[in-house]
Amino acid sequence: MRFIHTADLHLDSPFEGLKKIPNDLAKKLYNASMEAFDEIVKDAVKQQVDFILIAGDLFDNPHPSVAAQLFLQKEFVKLQQARIPVYLCLGNHDFLDLKKTALVYPKNVYVFPNQATTKRFFVDGQSVSLTSFSYGKQWTKGQTDFFPLKSSERWHIGMLHGELSSNYEEARYAPFSLSQLKSKNYDYWALGHIHKREVLSNDPLIIYPGNIQGKNIKESGIKGYYLVEEKDGQLVPSFCPLRGIQWIETTFAFAEEETFEKIKDKIENKLKNIKQTVRFAQAILIRIILKAPLELEPSLRDRVIKGVLLGQIQNDLQNDHSIFLYSLIMKSAHQPKNGFWDEATEKKADELTFQRGELYHLADNLVKYRFIDEHFAKSSTADIIKSKSAAYLEEEMDGE
Repeated sequence: MRFIHTADLHLDSPFEGLKKIPNDLAKKLYNASMEAFDEIVKDAVKQQVDFILIAGDLFDNPHPSVAAQLFLQKEFVKLQQARIPVYLCLGNHDFLDLKKTALVYPKNVYVFPNQATTKRFFVDGQSVSLTSFSYGKQWTKGQTDFFPLKSSERWHIGMLHGELSSNYEEARYAPFSLSQLKSKNYDYWALGHIHKREVLSNDPLIIYPGNIQGKNIKESGIKGYYLVEEKDGQLVPSFCPLRGIQWIETTFAFAEEETFEKIKDKIENKLKNIKQTVRFAQAILIRIILKAPLELEPSLRDRVIKGVLLGQIQNDLQNDHSIFLYSLIMKSAHQPKNGFWDEATEKKADELTFQRGELYHLADNLVKYRFIDEHFAKSSTADIIKSKSAAYLEEEMDGE
């Protein structure tokens, strides 16, 4: 048996945090998620897989663009022609009440209903059971209690779009615990929802493949999917990278005596070195954190803060569509006067406040609005709130 496990395609969703993008790069960004999924489909046909699992969030919302829908239809037809079944569930972004709305896909595509359901089939004469459910609304309580125990079938796979959480009562996205999943005695859990690739357990295999294309700086690094194969009576997962658009953050320190031109030249050389070392990328989006000396010449500081340095570097590299420096952030080497926001304070603040669940709680009824809930669901939100909170507190303390 051989199958592909992917999730969180988020077709047609925008990239976040980018401004003044060159037209050629903008086209690459628009097509990035679609090209990533097309690469998966081509690999599926080449590898002659027995089926594909898509663990939720094919689209970024329940009403995707016509272009995204047509694209997905064409990809599913390619798989149908190759006689490759697709089993998918809907997640918290592309949720639908399937009793009221019917999805029309080729016959090789099976969409799990809104309640936990087990699909049974055979692969190479071996019985396979696959249990999953689709979100009927944006939020849902834990569903693992409705997943049956493994019975006499050779393989049982669970597909779940949800979050690992100890706060089982208040979590909103089909929360589960590892003990709950392991109690089912399944052979493989195909997870979705978390955009970072992670193996939660090796026995049994419980895996988040991550999303197929990072959409902000917090989703950096190589993206891909898992190819799972039966070897000597065991399921063995292999991560397969995709040639997508990669996000990278790096730091650059410079000395007090260095001129504007020297700094610019060194940054451009650093960008060229990054381009040579990064693998599996058709384009690279880069943010550089500048570590400036405390006694930086005021006019040089102004040229950095006002975007002159960034603009000149972007202009110098405008004909290279494989790399784009989208942000320069300058941080001084000095410590705040009050020194209260130290490492210990930051760690304690992380534990008590700057966790997504705690921020949800503090937001109270505001998260009933979809746009606010989606904002909190982004992996970068907690970091942004923490950074702005620290800056605000330091300013208030300095003013006393």
